[in-house]
Amino acid sequence: MDGDRHRNEGRWDEAAAAYAAGLKAKPNAFPYWVQYGHALKESGRFEAAEAAYLRAIALRGDEPDVRLQLGHLYKSTGRGDRALLCYAEAVEAGSTDRFALEEVRNARVRVSEPTPLRAFDAATLAILRRLVAASGKAKAGVHSSRAPSFARLILDSVGPATTEPRP
Repeated sequence: MDGDRHRNEGRWDEAAAAYAAGLKAKPNAFPYWVQYGHALKESGRFEAAEAAYLRAIALRGDEPDVRLQLGHLYKSTGRGDRALLCYAEAVEAGSTDRFALEEVRNARVRVSEPTPLRAFDAATLAILRRLVAASGKAKAGVHSSRAPSFARLILDSVGPATTEPRP
């Protein structure tokens, strides 16, 4: 595919155009969405890259790499909290990426003082609750889950898990 060639040559705008053309022919092609997101991110089109990564997640929510890539996008655009949640989800989904593991491990150290619940929106709390709940449902031997304990730490720092965000 031309998109791969352009990507390998660092020609990100051309790669994005080629992946977009490929997606017209195959709108549910998970790898194209991921590569399209990469090309958009590298060409500085961050909102479009986010949308492409989210579409890839909608197609294959079990794939940890796309969550990792979305985390990288968020981190590079100054959205560290969202990046951290993506890294935690990637680890929960089975990623063994050293960077993601390190980010999750370091976050445990940073979350040491109570954080006002209003700093977390409902979507963030839902993700954290899902990670904690998943810790009891993980299949033995699939992977060593670190994300649920991280999510539990954050939920404990903001208050009861049943509390909703305050305006």
